[in-house]
Amino acid sequence: MVVLAALSCLQAGAVEAAGAPVQLRGKALTLNWIDQRVEKIISDGRERPLTQSSGIIVYVSAEGRYFSKFSRTTGRSSKNLNEVSGDNRGQLNWRAEGRTLVADQRFVKGARRLIVSFDDSYGSCTLRVLHGKEAGSANIEYITFGSKEHVILQSIQTTSASCSMQTGNPFAS
Repeated sequence: MVVLAALSCLQAGAVEAAGAPVQLRGKALTLNWIDQRVEKIISDGRERPLTQSSGIIVYVSAEGRYFSKFSRTTGRSSKNLNEVSGDNRGQLNWRAEGRTLVADQRFVKGARRLIVSFDDSYGSCTLRVLHGKEAGSANIEYITFGSKEHVILQSIQTTSASCSMQTGNPFAS
């Protein structure tokens, strides 16, 4: 079983700060999911099945800023990126929409959307992971993190999506 890509983003944003729910301030979310996918390598037309394991830790500061670490792993490859949400360099930029936190990750063509929903008391959460094509595009395309290959996503199924919450800053040392 192959497990795909590692990517880690550390994110915080002043734009998002005003919208961070008070109930989430000082809390950390742990998000995990698994993707079963088939990629087609554009350079040679080969198809390969992959299993990707992904995990994100999101911390909402007392000031309402979002910090997150996004890790993905496939096989023996992994990578972590640390970025600030809202600085236009990040892979994910978090924002509040009602009782949800949402982050979009753009690809060469298409995107991934993470939707974290909360119960009325903000005591528990659920995670949905969606992948979508751009309008007018037949495919989702991206650059792999390990081999830097340009690929077309042939199929994808997300399983084992989970979300848990804790109090405190997991990034404090």
